Amino acid sequence: MNAWKLYRTRLLVKARRLTQPCTFTDAYGRVHRGAPGDYLMESDDGSMRVSPPHIFEDIYVELRPHEVPLPLALVRPRNRTAKGVK
Repeated sequence: MNAWKLYRTRLLVKARRLTQPCTFTDAYGRVHRGAPGDYLMESDDGSMRVSPPHIFEDIYVELRPHEVPLPLALVRPRNRTAKGVK
């Protein structure tokens, strides 16, 4: 799996492209499945979801390092323990 990168629309999300299948259950009990090439997204509230590349790439624009808001640049990534998510 690739490293996390920051992307933006009106909202900021962390996302990374999956290199292997991924399955996890969210806080509401919904099962999410992703395939290689899909994007695993984490919102600022810690919720995670999967987006197919054609949708993700149409909506989100990657932030360059100089565009990352300072508080986000200081935040350490959270550890996630979902099957297939490392």
